[in-house]
Amino acid sequence: MVGSRVGSRVGSTLLARLGTVSVVLGFASYAVSQAFDGGVLRGFFQGATLALMVTGAIALGRSMRSQGGTTGDADAGWLPSRDGQEP
Repeated sequence: MVGSRVGSRVGSTLLARLGTVSVVLGFASYAVSQAFDGGVLRGFFQGATLALMVTGAIALGRSMRSQGGTTGDADAGWLPSRDGQEP
């Protein structure tokens, strides 16, 4: 059980790094696309920008979701009305 948590933590860290690198490369690709007046090269870099940004957003979202640690139980969340009750 502990080994799976460690593996999940390492995986979410790698996903977070992949997401961050993808977003940064997306911004760089957008900056490079501005150097071209139009045509195939500008379209290529704009397409790369879109692909990198979407990939980065998905990777960052999955890493944040895997770090959440929820068990899937709907009643597991904190509710102010249940502060005084024992589980």
